[in-house]
Amino acid sequence: MNRIAMLVLFLLTAAAWAGEVPMDLQVAICKKVLKFDAGQPDAVLVVHAGDDKAARLFADSFRGAGFKATVAAQGELPGALGGVEVVFFCSGAEGAASKLPEGVLSMCGSAPPVERNQVAFGIAMEGGKPKLLVSYAAYTRSGHTLDSQVLGLARIIR
Repeated sequence: MNRIAMLVLFLLTAAAWAGEVPMDLQVAICKKVLKFDAGQPDAVLVVHAGDDKAARLFADSFRGAGFKATVAAQGELPGALGGVEVVFFCSGAEGAASKLPEGVLSMCGSAPPVERNQVAFGIAMEGGKPKLLVSYAAYTRSGHTLDSQVLGLARIIR
């Protein structure tokens, strides 16, 4: 089974879930999507807006998925990057995405920051199913290259 078909199957298994996409599912989807990134990033910075407990849980989930993961407060950007090419924003910290330099891919677990072109990539519930969202403007700024098949699964925000 090809990787795209596996990603679709994975997304469909969560179709019955409603509300916010659960943390472990967000991380699992991020991991699968990042496998299609031409640069094959292996580290993620998890940024929080004050709730470092949630950020630590996200970082632990990313570590469990095979990534190196560190945690920083939004006020620590961009200094906390330390060469990391992927930043995952916890809820409320997405506004700090404007501090990211080109070459850093931003991700989050909700639609509004992607729809406002603050964050490049998001995962949100749409119609009771997890949906990949991509802000074309923020994604282009990141300089990352994802397989076109992955982008074909996403709702592109222009």
